Amino acid sequence: FAIKKDDDKGHDVRFEYEDNSNGTFGATSNEIVVREKNYNAYGLFDFSISRSDNTVTSHLIDLTNLGKSATSLTFGRQIELGEEEISKVYLENGRFSGSGDIAYAFLSDEVVNIGVNFFNNFTKLQEVTFGNGITEIATGAFQNCTNLKHVVLPDSLITIGDSAFSGCTSLISINIPDKVQWVPANCFNGCTNLSSVTLSDAGNLLQIRASAFSNCKSLTSITIPGSVKMIMSGAFGGCESLSQVTLEEGGTGENLWIEVNSFKDCISLTTLSLPSQTWAIGESAFSGCISLESVYLPEDNKMLIIGQNAFADCKRLTSVLIPESVTEIGWDAFKGCKGLTSITIPDSVTKIGDF
Repeated sequence: FAIKKDDDKGHDVRFEYEDNSNGTFGATSNEIVVREKNYNAYGLFDFSISRSDNTVTSHLIDLTNLGKSATSLTFGRQIELGEEEISKVYLENGRFSGSGDIAYAFLSDEVVNIGVNFFNNFTKLQEVTFGNGITEIATGAFQNCTNLKHVVLPDSLITIGDSAFSGCTSLISINIPDKVQWVPANCFNGCTNLSSVTLSDAGNLLQIRASAFSNCKSLTSITIPGSVKMIMSGAFGGCESLSQVTLEEGGTGENLWIEVNSFKDCISLTTLSLPSQTWAIGESAFSGCISLESVYLPEDNKMLIIGQNAFADCKRLTSVLIPESVTEIGWDAFKGCKGLTSITIPDSVTKIGDF
């Protein structure tokens, strides 16, 4: 879009989009003009513009008139305000649900963030191209974009909001860039075709939050870098094709907490090797992993707690060697492990519930 000076009416905001009928871009007939004033109608979203003098202006855009011929939107191109160049563009807080047949979105380097629910329910959206200026993708930004297949997150990205890509059932692969410190709650929940996840090993990723990848039914393997300190509740729960989980060794002084239901019902998981920095296995963390046959816990492990129902109903599990660091084993930790023939409990264990 472009911003131009309008002394009489404030700032005009033009959205230019591709016309599917003739393939042209930026034709006069394909411009939508919205003046800066108060609207009170369905189909609006806000955006603000930060100029080089650090002043910020807010605007409303009305997309209710986007025709069925509109197939792409470009944000941030040719951004000028009179003689003054715009330095940043913030796409903020969507207020509408879906937009015609928009299949492609392009964001230039000037675009800094994508706001709350901005592309929420854009069910025809297939591909998003990010510029190198994006630092934030906010909560629900691409939620339920059911045809979104191709996303490559830029190196500039720092923050991703909760449920940013949840329900994107056609999404095939995703990368988490180096500057991101956590994968937020429900971020990729229900992305049923997601088969490839690359987590940065740059050392900045600290947390995989609740249900971040839950019900990603096509995901077959995941490598979790040693920098991760918390795998939160249900992070990979219900990933029924997940057969390989690699938890890398962390640095000196690192601790890893695998929380409640983290890998619950990962029915294809066959082997598990936990790194030495593992501090606790939470309640039902691996319960229902019916194909799990072996669990390896290093002798120099820091683990203190194996929680209630941690390995419940792991029917093929045959043996477990518990390291001498463990002090507590919760109730029903190995309940329903019908194939379990051998378990070694060290003298360090001071509290134990029924198995």
